[in-house]
Amino acid sequence: MSKVMIREAVMEDVPALEALFKASYGELLKTDYPAPLLARALPMLSKVNLGLIERGQFFVALSMDGDLAGAGGWSYEPPGHGETVPGRAHIRHVAVSPKHTGRGVGRHIIDHCRDHAGDIHILECFATLSAVRFYEKLGFEVLREFDVALGGEIPFSSVHMLKDFRAN
Repeated sequence: MSKVMIREAVMEDVPALEALFKASYGELLKTDYPAPLLARALPMLSKVNLGLIERGQFFVALSMDGDLAGAGGWSYEPPGHGETVPGRAHIRHVAVSPKHTGRGVGRHIIDHCRDHAGDIHILECFATLSAVRFYEKLGFEVLREFDVALGGEIPFSSVHMLKDFRAN
């Protein structure tokens, strides 16, 4: 398991985060999404959610040698609309550098998000098809598969997943 330092993302991180998203999603999603779809979706998937950074709800994971190993965040409201449910938080925009996958970086990010979210007992996420196995290893369950309309027009298969900490 890699040792990483996790800190809050700042606006100065945005260019490096966009590069991380392009590298991570471009490499790690190609086994589950057709190349033409991924080429159209990648510019939208690579955009940083500035609101999460502004609210202190987005983090970067730095390797011991200072590399940007991963990033991710959380919010009380689900992606796409503002309805919150007490005791629930949503994992948002997690990415791990392809050279750091399989080393526990993603797990560290998820754990940090849960700790930072405070008094929650349910974590949800809208996972890519490629991330389902990762989230299942962390104890998340698949609720349903659905399409997200990226940019309002590009159907992108996703999976709604949930982990209820009261069940453990």
